[in-house]
Formats: sequence, C-alpha cells, structure tokens
Amino acid sequence: MTLIDDPESLRARAADMRDRAEKAQFPETKKGLLRIADDYDVLAKRAEQRIAWLHKSQDQRGDQRADGAAADEPARMLSPSDGMSPAVG
Repeated sequence: MTLIDDPESLRARAADMRDRAEKAQFPETKKGLLRIADDYDVLAKRAEQRIAWLHKSQDQRGDQRADGAAADEPARMLSPSDGMSPAVG
C-alpha cells in the first residue's frame, strides 16, 4: 500500500504537522503547517473512500481480478498466445 492509500499514515502526518505548528515561532509558519495538516486529513478521508469503493466493487464482482481469476488464485503470466505480446515500435 502506498502512502496515498493509507489513511492511518496520512492522519499520523496530519498530527505531526499539528505538533509542529504548536511549536512554531512565527504565525505564518503555524498557519501553513495547520493548512498542511488539514490537507492530510482530506487525503486520509479520500483514501478511506477509495478503499471502501474498492471493497464494494470487489464484492459486486465476486472478488475477481482483472484477468478473470478469483482473488485467491495465483496470478498467471500472459503469453503471446493470449494476444498480449508487446508491441514492436
């Protein structure tokens, strides 16, 4: 999972920015750090929404991956006979 997909990490970063803002000496620095913290909270909320949407769509598809296999089946490699050979350019 990447940072942008991890709500907990994003919320931790928001908390860190708020801690830094509390210790900031200059008002503009404090204001900027609080704005960044708010932005991290927005990103965390969006990540939660993405995760919920992905879970919902997987449930509706019967937990199938893009290659048509069930989610618990191992992935298989595509071969040229699958019509998926790389384009030569």
